[in-house]
Amino acid sequence: MPHRDTVSWNTLITGYVNLGGHGIAWDLFNWMRRCGFAVDEYSFGSLLKSVASNSEICKGEQLHCLVYKAGFLSDVVTGSSLLDMYAKCGRVDDAYMVFKMMPERNTVSWNAMIAGFVDKNDFDTAFRLLVGMEKAGEGLQDGTVAPFLTMLNDPAYLRLTVQLHGKIIKHGLAFNNVVCNALLTAYAECRSLDDAEKVFEGSVVAHDSVTWNSMLAAYLLHHKERRVIELFLDMKNHAFEPDIYTYTSVISACFEVSYQNHGVCFHCLIIKTGLEGSTAISNALIAMYVKCDGKSMVNALKLFHLINSKDSVSWNSVLSGFSQYGMSEDAVKFFGEMRSHDVGIDHYSFTATLRSCADLAALELGRQVHALAFMSGLQSNEHVAGSLIFMYSKCGFLDDARRSFEETPKDSPITWNFILFGYAQHGQGKVALELFHKMTKSKVNLDHVTFVAVLTACSHMGWVDQGRHIIETMESEYGIPLRMEHYACAIDMFGRAGLLNEVKTLFESMPFKPDIMVLKTLLGACRSCGDVELANQVAQHLVEIAPEEHCSYVIMSDMYGRLKRWEEKASLTRLMRKKGVRKVPGWSWIEINHEAHSFNAEDSSHPNCKEIYETLDELVDEMRMDMIQACSWAFEEYIIYFYAKYRAARDPGAGRHLLASGGTLPLIRPLECSCSSMIFSSCWTTNAKHYYSEHDEEYHIHTTQVSSLLPSELSSTCNSSPQGKKSNSVRLSHKHGPCSPVESEKTSRLTHVEILEHDKDRVDSIRKRVKPDLAQVDRVRPVGQKTVVLPAKSGSTIGSGNYIVTVGLGTPKKDLSLIFDTGSDFTWTQCAPCAKSCYNQKEPVFNPSQSSTYSNISCSSQLCSQVSAATSTSPGCSSTTCVYGIQYGDSSFSIGFFAKDTLTLGAGAYVPNFYFGCGENNQGLFGGSAGLLGLGIIVAGRKLALSPTVFSSGGTLIDSGTVITRLPPGAYTALSGAFRKAMSRYPAAPALSILDTCYDLSSYTTVSVPKISMLFSGGASLDLQVSGILYVKDLSQVCLAFAGNEDAGDLGIIGNVQQTTFDVVYDVAGSKIGFGAGGCM
Repeated sequence: MPHRDTVSWNTLITGYVNLGGHGIAWDLFNWMRRCGFAVDEYSFGSLLKSVASNSEICKGEQLHCLVYKAGFLSDVVTGSSLLDMYAKCGRVDDAYMVFKMMPERNTVSWNAMIAGFVDKNDFDTAFRLLVGMEKAGEGLQDGTVAPFLTMLNDPAYLRLTVQLHGKIIKHGLAFNNVVCNALLTAYAECRSLDDAEKVFEGSVVAHDSVTWNSMLAAYLLHHKERRVIELFLDMKNHAFEPDIYTYTSVISACFEVSYQNHGVCFHCLIIKTGLEGSTAISNALIAMYVKCDGKSMVNALKLFHLINSKDSVSWNSVLSGFSQYGMSEDAVKFFGEMRSHDVGIDHYSFTATLRSCADLAALELGRQVHALAFMSGLQSNEHVAGSLIFMYSKCGFLDDARRSFEETPKDSPITWNFILFGYAQHGQGKVALELFHKMTKSKVNLDHVTFVAVLTACSHMGWVDQGRHIIETMESEYGIPLRMEHYACAIDMFGRAGLLNEVKTLFESMPFKPDIMVLKTLLGACRSCGDVELANQVAQHLVEIAPEEHCSYVIMSDMYGRLKRWEEKASLTRLMRKKGVRKVPGWSWIEINHEAHSFNAEDSSHPNCKEIYETLDELVDEMRMDMIQACSWAFEEYIIYFYAKYRAARDPGAGRHLLASGGTLPLIRPLECSCSSMIFSSCWTTNAKHYYSEHDEEYHIHTTQVSSLLPSELSSTCNSSPQGKKSNSVRLSHKHGPCSPVESEKTSRLTHVEILEHDKDRVDSIRKRVKPDLAQVDRVRPVGQKTVVLPAKSGSTIGSGNYIVTVGLGTPKKDLSLIFDTGSDFTWTQCAPCAKSCYNQKEPVFNPSQSSTYSNISCSSQLCSQVSAATSTSPGCSSTTCVYGIQYGDSSFSIGFFAKDTLTLGAGAYVPNFYFGCGENNQGLFGGSAGLLGLGIIVAGRKLALSPTVFSSGGTLIDSGTVITRLPPGAYTALSGAFRKAMSRYPAAPALSILDTCYDLSSYTTVSVPKISMLFSGGASLDLQVSGILYVKDLSQVCLAFAGNEDAGDLGIIGNVQQTTFDVVYDVAGSKIGFGAGGCM
């Protein structure tokens, strides 16, 4: 142009700004100024719009200075452009200062300021400006109300949306396209679909493609997939041509399997209209095929390869499909290919890849992906962190999972849920519940997945009461309504515990129709509890709704096999063949030298198959030999055992006296053997009727009157000659019984809770005293050939932990009442004169000076150095005499001289040179007894180690002073679970201290209690009576008289609740232990 003016320069600048050439527009502006042309409000308006588009706030501030220097601050157009620039650059406060300094404002100024505060989510200021705009006489426009409508995106704003709608109608904007579309979207996001439909139907004259697309999006948001498809057809009938947004919406409505055919039809229509090249539409199609099922992954891959310009959404959709359908190896390879194409890796990519690493148990590969996420700065993303926790826990590395959790911000429930699942599925329910309680105290919002994890923990741990409480309080305390997955977890929990009645009640109370997951869980519960009739009904229903699902057939086939119903099992197998249903084999993976090796049952495809099976056979042989040598039992012995029980029940003349191992059980110390002597895991014969025919049930159940469970009142007299008492026996009496030599009428009885709490203290004390090095003590040599039998005599209605035995000490013998304690290795009695302190005892204190056979042990004697093995305290020395000291778990203690004298156990049964403690400083809860008799005693320099029944890694002993039998966690879980199954008809009662399996029998006259037997190596069994199975506080709280240890390495203890139902026979001469009929009278 030979002649240019300000208008021509402004026109050229505006053109480049509109086309996105912001750098050229800025150069033109500088050139214009250098050429001496005057800059006006239109020049500033175009450049400020350019700055706002790129958020170049530094250039905006420079232009602000030029506006000031040029004197355009009072110009309404320039001022509006300036505040719009500040608002769009996020400097709303600066924009508001410009707005307040403007002498004149127009609609554009007001709209720009309102839009700025809306973007800042400052709703109050935005509405104040709206009111001020109306007061200033400015009319509302579409640019005024549209920003307000975009921020009304929550049900809480529905009323406000209705008010704004009224204002829109009042100002005549009801048929404005922009306003109608924004209003329709606002109603949909406020969860008022009916109002959105009314807006759509009431603005027919103003419909455009955006209106149709907005209504499609509204139906899709409310999961009205059928209405989306119908509306799409209406749109075609009204001659509106669908665009990219239309097709992405309608394809997204076809993600469900039921609409898959519609999706294929839309795919054909897209090809016909020539839009298949659109990346957005292709991504939607890939997502549709991925969502349908695993078979459609082929179509998804074809589409993926046809896309010319793939973006991260395209790659992530296929990657997620591989991960979702278990194609984990393909997912990992695809991730590597994705990286080679220099595609941006985001949190979706890492999430899918890490889950595939978890499925493959590819720990090293997972760690490499973890390192890549760390380098990308995404390791703290909640989805990536959750996948890291999942991967490490799935690979068995809970410490690494916990470390990933701790390194992540704790403001999202996603990471909390993953770590809860990790601990729950690894059997660490206690840690999971501790984390759950910690989560509830934090500000994290709990969701439905949180409670699935907690219920899973309760189910795996057998914590029915805790799980029931969670179910009952989820909605009332946490605002989370029960969903399908919660019912499935609860059914699984009750089913594992054998509470089939609660399973049925919960299933029938479901407010919605159960899905396949719930039905399969119910079928598994029926299998666990042996309810064939209900299982058949559930299986038939499953076959109808999911005929291709193999799990239903497999569960029923397994159940028929367990119950020996071979005809039904064969019929089911034929049905599977007829329908073409095959059991899907399970696969296992192992990673060696960064290479994954996969296997399934009886697999022969591996190149090293021959060597693998040879090694496997060798390992099986070694395991079999180790089991035979260490445990002396195998699976066949279970069958022999049950068959023997079956025969004995029909033989009235069967012998009642059982001697463990047929009289050959060796005397061993705790911790000496890992699993010999006693087997509990499968020997609890609860519900044994499943192994026999229906009419055999009576032989495996104790049916008794409920009233007989209550202990009889204490007799005021003592039977001095109990039936069956042998001449060489020593009477063993309950501390609080009528035969007790130390009981006082003023003695107050302990409550049940106090008894059990004292019991815990005693068990802790015994465990501290028992050490592995004591196992090296030699076995006792026989003292004569006589066997001393100690028949238990219960003298109280309560199960207190202390029993009393009367023995003779010294020459002539002095009768002393000692606490009978098989859990202690050291015997002592109070001796006169008491050098420091003695408690009050019923009988005169033993005076060693009056015994001709008494003598102290010298400090230099080897026996003195061995005292620490029994007392866990190093001996001292007073002059030349050995001094002992022993302390118990309740802080009771005894200190005195280590000595020897003659011990008389019964008529004609005595032990010369019996080593004991002569206590001259004694304090504690020993009542009126003279001391304590431990059965780990020393005779002629050798210890009587009478704690033989080891059946776990922690060892097991028989202790007369412990009330409740303690079992390893695994054994107790098996016992309590089987017991709950058999007792499922009775209502549960609250736990009683350490006893967590309790029932309320107050409304019953009779009760059927499953029989429980102890099986010793060699085939001998010990059947417990009802009084040895149940601990009764009152009829409303009757509990299983066993408790579980916290740790598998803890010492197991057989308590006196079980012992008092038999004669416990300690055969010192024969190095054996046995049990006889009768027990306490």
